[in-house]
Amino acid sequence: MNQSVSPELDEVLTTHDDALEGYVLEVDLDYPEYLHDAHSDYPLALEAISVPKQWLSDYQRTLVNELGVSSLSA
Repeated sequence: MNQSVSPELDEVLTTHDDALEGYVLEVDLDYPEYLHDAHSDYPLALEAISVPKQWLSDYQRTLVNELGVSSLSA
């Protein structure tokens, strides 16, 4: 492993994909604007949004009701 990598990052990078516990990282990305149109069908990174119930399929609404999910927007 590169000596400039911090011990914390080293731990994240060496954690196995099937480990019982994992990590969620929040990062700042610099994504060149000239690539935006070429990559518009498959975004580089996810975004945090509230999903309105009207966006859900009938099956998803059933799951929301069965599982008691309450964090969806109206």
